[in-house]
Parts: sequence; structure tokens; C-alpha cells
Amino acid sequence: MTIAKTITATANVAPKQAILFGVSIATVLPVSPAPPPTGPLVVDIHDSLLTDGSGTLVAKIILPQVQDDSKQVIFPAGVRCGAGISVIITANGHSGASVSLDFS
Repeated sequence: MTIAKTITATANVAPKQAILFGVSIATVLPVSPAPPPTGPLVVDIHDSLLTDGSGTLVAKIILPQVQDDSKQVIFPAGVRCGAGISVIITANGHSGASVSLDFS
């Protein structure tokens, strides 16, 4: 059975021995007069139970700072994350960012 989970902030999203099948990321730029993002939206996915950047880097996805955008990464055979799945979001002013993960 697969599980889909969406987060908007750095979090640990899966327990030990999870298998990651896909990641979708979307961002919407803030509406004026809010200031524009100061840099790209960066999402790091680690094989770890901690959200400190430790563990094996499974994926790093970068969205540009100047436009609404979305990206998808699909792992057809899945990626085994023995320690768990943690996601680190560096928003850099992207206020409408969301990360969706498909795992089991």
C-alpha cells in the first residue's frame, strides 16, 4: 500500500524501511505588494529520521525564484530509505511551496 503525504515545511515524513516512489513540488509566487523570493526554492530529501541534513541525499530539487513552477521526480522501482524519509525545505521567500511524496 502506498501513502501520499503533502507538507509545507521541513519534516520527517516516513518511518524506517520506507520506499520512496515519487516527489512533486509546486510553488506559487507571492502576490504584490509582498516581496519576491530572495532565491530558489530548494528541497532536499534524505534517507534519515533527522531533519538536520544528515543521512544519504536521495534527491535535491531546485525551483527558480522568478516564476510559479512545479517539478516531479519519479522513481519507478522505488528508492529504499532504511533510516526513514526526511524533507528539508529552504523556501527563500517562496510562501506557497508544497511537497508531495508517494511512499510505502
